[in-house]
Amino acid sequence: MTGAHGQLGCELMVQGPENGWQVVGVDLPQFDICNPEQVRGLLRDVKPDALINAAAYTAVDRAETEFAAADRVNRQGPEVLSAACAQAGAVLVHLSTDFVFDGRSQVPYRETDPPAPLNVYGRTKAAGEAAVRAAMARHLIVRTAWLYAARGNNFVRTILTLARRQPHVQITGIDA
Repeated sequence: MTGAHGQLGCELMVQGPENGWQVVGVDLPQFDICNPEQVRGLLRDVKPDALINAAAYTAVDRAETEFAAADRVNRQGPEVLSAACAQAGAVLVHLSTDFVFDGRSQVPYRETDPPAPLNVYGRTKAAGEAAVRAAMARHLIVRTAWLYAARGNNFVRTILTLARRQPHVQITGIDA
């Protein structure tokens, strides 16, 4: 699993063995998903049935000014991973986001709906999905939103921190 030290990766590293999976986790700085030699070497040494890509550039607001960094991890990384997995015969499970859509649909999105991202983060994640689909048939793309865990930055922890610091917290842009 790539991104093993991130919020999602840490949780999957715990859940994997609890569900009978043998899991090998890698992450920066020792492992770079954009380095084809490292990726091929990992697949050659571990010989996994599947590779879970939980690595991602997730700073949505910063992606607007850090396009190159977001593109590197969210597009180039999946491109490298999918090419190596296709060559090694491993299934790629690629974690993506609902940010590939614009949120304007009045009905739930289907996996076949065309992406229409509104920001750099969404565009780089959509480009990563396209790279995976183009490189290999044996893949699974999982789109998720609003991850919460005891560690790492997330919406719940941010709101709790704000609530401790100030008497009123206003949240805008959420339709509930």
